[in-house]
Amino acid sequence: MTEADLKKLLDFGKKSLNASKRLKFDVNDIKKSTALAAFTGAMNATRVDTSKAISNWKISVNAENEIQRPAYFLGEGGSTKWYSYRLAQRVEYSNLQTAEPGDVIYVSNHLDYVSEFLNPADSIVGKSLSQAYYVANASLKLLKNSPTYFR
Repeated sequence: MTEADLKKLLDFGKKSLNASKRLKFDVNDIKKSTALAAFTGAMNATRVDTSKAISNWKISVNAENEIQRPAYFLGEGGSTKWYSYRLAQRVEYSNLQTAEPGDVIYVSNHLDYVSEFLNPADSIVGKSLSQAYYVANASLKLLKNSPTYFR
């Protein structure tokens, strides 16, 4: 092996080390984007009457939040949907931003009557969650095959 070959090998090693340091943050960004897409999709697909269901979509980090809360803005016939929707987004988005590499992110709603809408084959909410999962897998595959890390 020549001195030039050793230099190339050393350079490749440095680039690989830098790539591995960046990778965990890139994967964390994909994880957070996927959780946000799942949360937003579930919120958009949730039928609203009193705003209780939409107010109970939660994003939590490293432990699932099973607390049931009242509607942020109690209404009737969907009259307060957008008020509750916006407040839920604001509250849960701040929770999402605390996620670090290696953390587990949960998107959940523990109201009994919401669980019936979570099956991907049967509902718009379930399909939204499935689509977020597929987007995450596609993003990770693109990242895995990206030559960016070794330039």
